[in-house]
Amino acid sequence: MASTTFLIGAYGYTAKLIAAKMAEANLSFIAVGRDQSKLEQVLQGFANCVGIIVADCQDAADLGFVAEGAIVVNCAGPFNLFAPQLISKCIEVGAHYLDITGEQEIVRQSYEHYAALAIQKQVCIVHSMAFESALSDLLLSRALQQINPSEIEEVLSYYQLGSQQMSPGTKLTMKLANYAPNYIVEDQCLSPFVHQAAHVPAGLPFEAARIVPYPEVIFAYERLKPKRAASHFVVEQGSNLAFTGNLAQAAPKQKTPIDSIIDRFKKVVHVGPDANARAGQTFDLYLLVRTTHKDHMESIAGSNMYELTAALVVLALQRFGLSTLHLGVQSPGQFLGQSGLRWLANNPYFQFKNHQPIK
Repeated sequence: MASTTFLIGAYGYTAKLIAAKMAEANLSFIAVGRDQSKLEQVLQGFANCVGIIVADCQDAADLGFVAEGAIVVNCAGPFNLFAPQLISKCIEVGAHYLDITGEQEIVRQSYEHYAALAIQKQVCIVHSMAFESALSDLLLSRALQQINPSEIEEVLSYYQLGSQQMSPGTKLTMKLANYAPNYIVEDQCLSPFVHQAAHVPAGLPFEAARIVPYPEVIFAYERLKPKRAASHFVVEQGSNLAFTGNLAQAAPKQKTPIDSIIDRFKKVVHVGPDANARAGQTFDLYLLVRTTHKDHMESIAGSNMYELTAALVVLALQRFGLSTLHLGVQSPGQFLGQSGLRWLANNPYFQFKNHQPIK
């Protein structure tokens, strides 16, 4: 019997792309959200939408629809705020949970609170099945085919983005980046950081980068316990990366006006990139894995980050359909396993780059 898939925040920008990719793969879903009229539009617009549920996923009383064996795909961010109640409910009833978060703290909390319990309940908790972090984590899985994990000292990722046009959800996440802890790995410990200036190792094809808090840092820590790990944006001469947030001005101890920021954000009409713009959104991603003996780099170049996210979610849903699952809190690379490595080698979104050995 096929599991029921619930798509949370189904009328959001990326969720609609996911729904379309699910239709191509003959996967159905029930749309969940707080706005009934928007849910009805999803029901009318997607033949693979087989029902709607009006629910506030921050309210435990609204989560009675989550049932044992279901698959909950959460696209409603910011996830640090909106996901905890939903994850807790999935663990309680024995439902699988998958999201597309680019936020670190919710991922760290899952490992801390649910790593053992999710195995006991025989469920999977999989965060960040998205362009942000899933690709980097899959590249780490690929690198581990050639590297002894015990020799790894550093895991460093670098994103070079050709477009700054973002979905509404990405914009809001960036605005709220200062209001949660942000992490790097230092001395084999997960450590909050403020300053974003970063040293770029010799041999990489750029000179400047700044640290950004992506979940792949948490994944690298949990998978390998390296001495150091961090994620970065490449800073090119003349570029404007103000949208990444100025973490140096964060004030974690003061009362955070998160609700007011969200309310103001909702009052403005935000439009994500259209199909043509998405196709033209280019990126380069570099993963540098430094060991006691040598440095290893994986690098890819591609485009269409948001549709890439949708394709990854569908790949994960297809993985859920297999009889043998890796249970517990899993990184994208761990969860997808060999199917993820095969997808890396054969996808329409990016290609592997040739590069000079790091010295």
